[in-house]
Amino acid sequence: MQEGSESRQTPINTDSLLGNENSSSNEQASVRVGIAPPPADAGLPGRTHPTRFLVWFPVVACLIVAAAGLLFRSARLGDRPMHHDEAVQAVKTGVLFETGEYRYDPRDCHGPSLYYLTLPFLWLSGAQDFAQSNELIFRMVPVLFGVGLILLVLLVLDGLGWGACVWAALLTAVSPAMVFYSRCYFQEMSLVFFTFATIALGWRFHRHRIATWAILSGICAGLMFVTKETCIIAYSAILLGTAINILWYRWHKKIDDWPVGHLSTWPVLVGTVAGVVFSALFFSSFAKHPWGIVDSVKAYQTYCYRGYCGGDHVQPWTYYLQMLLFWKVGRGPVWSEGLVLALAAVGVALSFRKRLPDGDPIFLRFLAFYAILMVAFYSAIPYKTPWCMLSFHHALILLAGFGASALLRMTRQRLSKVVVFCLLLLGTGHLGWQSYLASYRFSTDTRNPYVYAHTVPSLLKLVDRVQAVVDVSPKREDTVILVVSQDYWPLPWYFRGFRHVGYWENIRDREYPESPLIITSVAFSHVVEQKFGTGYKSEFYGLRPDVMLVLHIRDDLWDAFMETRRQVLPGAISWDICPPSHTQAEDS
Repeated sequence: MQEGSESRQTPINTDSLLGNENSSSNEQASVRVGIAPPPADAGLPGRTHPTRFLVWFPVVACLIVAAAGLLFRSARLGDRPMHHDEAVQAVKTGVLFETGEYRYDPRDCHGPSLYYLTLPFLWLSGAQDFAQSNELIFRMVPVLFGVGLILLVLLVLDGLGWGACVWAALLTAVSPAMVFYSRCYFQEMSLVFFTFATIALGWRFHRHRIATWAILSGICAGLMFVTKETCIIAYSAILLGTAINILWYRWHKKIDDWPVGHLSTWPVLVGTVAGVVFSALFFSSFAKHPWGIVDSVKAYQTYCYRGYCGGDHVQPWTYYLQMLLFWKVGRGPVWSEGLVLALAAVGVALSFRKRLPDGDPIFLRFLAFYAILMVAFYSAIPYKTPWCMLSFHHALILLAGFGASALLRMTRQRLSKVVVFCLLLLGTGHLGWQSYLASYRFSTDTRNPYVYAHTVPSLLKLVDRVQAVVDVSPKREDTVILVVSQDYWPLPWYFRGFRHVGYWENIRDREYPESPLIITSVAFSHVVEQKFGTGYKSEFYGLRPDVMLVLHIRDDLWDAFMETRRQVLPGAISWDICPPSHTQAEDS
């Protein structure tokens, strides 16, 4: 007997929803799936609905929420300047797009799945080369992964319960962290998607014993490995969470049998092989560079050292929880996903009850163990960046969805139920308002907890100035541009249309090519005078908070540029020219 039988009700047919193709009849399918139709108070106040409505309501609701989440995430994607990590990923994708070549770098940049999955978007965009691409093309990839994450909850409908799935989808759609990083060309959102897909498809295999589910789960596990090296943290939490869940079940039931029959080893083995093959294909650049498979394993020497030492990214163990619970800098707004944490705590507590208000106790207890382990692992690692918390934050959102549904189920009086429902909607609306602030009004503001070493808007003024000067240069796009700085990303993204741009991170005794446009850090600005003389005008621009760049423009191009401004506005000498000593500190 399954443990879920403790609170079993009359099963309904969910064959079409859960993909149980092998059932010979609706009655057999209902028994195999074993989902009880929720009563009227399962997640929303109201009267008892027809069975068919109960089956399709979560599907329709999640589709509506996903559509709203898509609109919320995809608006004004090009307004925010490219983060330097976004630019690195985009340039790597651009090389793959133009040359068809990719080599895995075990020291940085992470796995290749994001690059390969972006190629269809570049092909459909009509861009002939990397220079014709734009931010919208690249950022739509994480946007769709973020929306797909909302829809994936339907695969665990019988694990969470239908009310919990709707609430989890809604919280995923409006979570400030989820919305903000769904709009960033990072690997993190695709990693969270593949991680949850691995768990959800594994749950489907556990319920139905159909080998297809195991194979698909294995492929998604392989794509986790192809996406980012931190997947081993999720692997560990999944395996440990499953093991603890089995031990808990055996101790609680005093029996040795795991529910739903004995585990078939060959589908699991085939799924594992499928995951290994998929990851090997990507890391080897589809057999072009087989050594990439070895590098994908050797990379953990670098990443383990980096995670342990932390470098400039060392944070206390409370960093993530503090960010989610309460965050305020200066006169900035208060940021909090305390609603998610509180509801997740309720979900964890209720998952260990003998009689659950909704969902399957096996899945819910696994989710509780998994979430606790993920929070512990990520909090213990000294190296912390805000987007890394998405992996465990999504697990907390799933538990929060169960907590919200359970509170409504357990509230008996109709008036109290309406009050609780309205309070949950109010809290959800507040999360949506924070998402709007984070993604639109404070998208580059350091008072936003999700903004981390982001490019300041004044860098776009530097890019515009370089373009304006290049337009008056006799060589136009063939103008030689020198960049001498240890910090220069995301300039390679913004200079992707220029043919002759050179980047040097250190000053060495070398012959630099003669250039009318030179960009340096403040510390290296003396190179211009030493190497090229004093015939340059200089302007200062912000790159990131507390990081400045100096643009040096040769006098002849400066004069030509100034002449164009006099033609635009007769009588003006420098109406939009920053004085050489201007630091633009207000923009940085």
